This record gives sequence, structure tokens and C-alpha cells, in this order.
Amino acid sequence: SSENSPLILADWNEPNSITKLGQESGLPKKFIWSQCLRVQELVAVITDKGLFHYNNTTEQFSYEPILGNDLGSDPYSVQHCSSLDKKGWIIALPSFEKPIHQIGKLLFEDGQYTWTPIDLPSLKLAGKIDAIFIERNENADEILWVGGSKKILRYNLSRMPNIAPLTTKLTQVYEQDRNLIH
Repeated sequence: SSENSPLILADWNEPNSITKLGQESGLPKKFIWSQCLRVQELVAVITDKGLFHYNNTTEQFSYEPILGNDLGSDPYSVQHCSSLDKKGWIIALPSFEKPIHQIGKLLFEDGQYTWTPIDLPSLKLAGKIDAIFIERNENADEILWVGGSKKILRYNLSRMPNIAPLTTKLTQVYEQDRNLIH
């Protein structure tokens, strides 16, 4: 067919409230898979063609380019859970450049999405990521659990260093007589 089967929107409190959402609602013409994301009233759909924000008022989707437009053909390679602040999600995306997933926070604030990758040491030890879960522990730290085909990893996101990327290319590292490393 020229279009996928539509997504179905239903309000279980209202009889006969089923609405079909497809290309006429702003979704791509052809996509292989889709996953619905919801946090409170915020709704988005991730497909192999990218991220689509749902406007509850107009009942229309709009493409959001922040994740790109090619997320692969494997629907099981994308995992997600709600962020603790309820402003978005923690998402594991397939990485086409590296043999590991990319994990980050996708947040919706002030009418726009932001994507912040989370650098997780030893993530490749998990293998293929099958699940992610975030919780707050007794010390109010954010704990991210990553379940993979090989291992389950636990990261305390609140205690991980947040190191900004270098803005220039590093060409030399040396030690001065003042015991400072540059």
C-alpha cells in the first residue's frame, strides 16, 4: 500500500472516540515501525523516519529533526523510559557509526525538543540493549539501569562528571615544572 496502517487514538472514557492518525495527520507516508512515547499530556511518536511531535489541540503530528530521519529498520533497537522530571524520555538509539547504542535525554521544554547524549562508560559491555529504566534512590540520585543481552549495568547519573566537549583540537599534552598537566 502507499501508506502504513494508521495509528489509533482512543479516549477510553468516551464511547466512539477512536481516531485514526496517518499521513493526513502529519506522519510519514511509509515507515517500517513506530513507538508511541507519552509523559503526562506530552505525546510523540518515534519511527524509523524520525521523531514526530503530536499537538493535542490540532491532532496533528509535526516532524522534529533533532534525532535525524533514519533510525534503522529494527523496532527493537530503540528503548525508552520517562525521565524523572516528566519533561521527556531517556532513549537508547541505535548508532550507525559505532557498534553500540547512543543513550540520551530527549526533553520537551519551552515548545522545543532538546537531545542531550549521556556518556556511559563501558556501555558496550551490556551488548544489545533490551531495556532501560530510571529511578531515584534514597539519596535522591538518578539511577539508570541498562539491561542488555550480556549484562545489566547500573549508572548513578547524579554522580557522573559532566565534562564539556573540547572546542579546539588537542594536539599535544605535556607536563610543566609546576606539576600541572595541560
